[in-house]
Amino acid sequence: MKEIKFRAWNVAQKIMTYATFWEIRTHQVPAFHTVGHFEFMQYTGLKDKGGKENYHKDILDWDGNRFVVEWDDDSGMWYGKPMAGNKERGVLAGLAFSNTLNIGNVHSNPELLEEAK
Repeated sequence: MKEIKFRAWNVAQKIMTYATFWEIRTHQVPAFHTVGHFEFMQYTGLKDKGGKENYHKDILDWDGNRFVVEWDDDSGMWYGKPMAGNKERGVLAGLAFSNTLNIGNVHSNPELLEEAK
């Protein structure tokens, strides 16, 4: 069974906090209950080729092409949205995630977004 986990970006303090669904539900992580100061991101259940967990808004590298992890409500799946400057224009989906390298996320590593322009 897939573990339901989240992380939250503290907008004011510029730090990331991680927790499982159970820790949030049982108030073991007080920071998660301060609504309005956080952007929540869910664990996708997918890992990169090094075994690192991929969360919503992570930045993945696949042969020099970068993708931002997003959720598509219409298809009900996680996918990699291509970033500017990619040689490849297609989206990254399914098993392709296991061939990527997680190099950061849009909050902790905004410089990766600038590099892609």
